[in-house]
Amino acid sequence: MEPRKRRKAPAVWVPREHGAWSWLVSPVIAGTIVAGPHLHQLFLLGVALGGYLFFNAASWWAKMPLRRRGEAVPAVATYAAVTALWGIALLVSAGWGVLGWFAALLVPLAVAYLLTLRGAGRSLGSGLATAVASSALLLIAIQPDLPAFLRDPRPAWWWAVAIMYGATAGTLFAVKSMIRESGSNRFLAASIAWHLAWVVVTGIGTRYGLPLAWPSYFLLTTVRAAVLPLVARRRSLRPGTIGLVELGLTIVLLALYAWPGV
Repeated sequence: MEPRKRRKAPAVWVPREHGAWSWLVSPVIAGTIVAGPHLHQLFLLGVALGGYLFFNAASWWAKMPLRRRGEAVPAVATYAAVTALWGIALLVSAGWGVLGWFAALLVPLAVAYLLTLRGAGRSLGSGLATAVASSALLLIAIQPDLPAFLRDPRPAWWWAVAIMYGATAGTLFAVKSMIRESGSNRFLAASIAWHLAWVVVTGIGTRYGLPLAWPSYFLLTTVRAAVLPLVARRRSLRPGTIGLVELGLTIVLLALYAWPGV
């Protein structure tokens, strides 16, 4: 008699959404490029990574049957402690004003968490809410003191975070159109429309000093959003291939933030 295969344990320690790491790292890098390097950005990255691991573990804990929730407690407690330590370091280096950002981020994170508990953690709505929190990391990296930021909200900073959100959410649309929503013409149209909207938005921005590189970038991502899903319908694209394409576009995005005059 063959031994029965053991059920695979939930990924409470290591999240299965590998693409999420880019959503955490890229905004902090972009903010560092825009504002220059500061110590608080390192601590912010620690908070972002620890917070994501805590969010994942807490989501597994909430979804587990009561009799099995104890399995997730070590991961929840560990990541809560790690995030708290990074948070204290960030608070010491950046000042009390950073608490304002934490409070603001609770809104999109709460939306994403509630959707996760309802079984819609990988839905478009959850992804768009998470993208808000992810993109906001760019602003925190630039100016960790929320009251100080509100006293001097520079247009270049708003454009920087808007572009990050447009690109991040664009990745969400594009990847879903090739995997979970593959074959859906309606979702493909929505994805292309999202990208074209950002071509238009950044194109209008060029009339107010935004470099032409940005609408050119979104035009490139629009081509990706239109062509790759059609290719995926004819021949299966491996997740690794899709990931490499998105990684390449992320590198281009960060390079444009670093490009002089952009």
